[in-house]
Amino acid sequence: MGGDISSITDMSDSACEKLFYNNGYLTDASELILPWNTLNQNCYNSMFFGCTSLTKAPVLPATTLALNCYKSMFEGCTSLTKVFALPATTL
Repeated sequence: MGGDISSITDMSDSACEKLFYNNGYLTDASELILPWNTLNQNCYNSMFFGCTSLTKAPVLPATTLALNCYKSMFEGCTSLTKVFALPATTL
């Protein structure tokens, strides 16, 4: 799966919350582009929650994070094997 989700123009709180929630078929999200540098509260909360087949996660380029913006984003993603760095400088 790939693509740029910047067509979601309203990145208000919880904008992408539970977007792929419990999708057992999703295996590779490495080509998914998450273009925002500043995140709102809960915007990616539980985005991939329960995606048990997910082996490759997208890059998380945001440098300014809001409360719970990544909360439970990869919870239950039992097939993920790689840890990635967060470039965030402002919390």
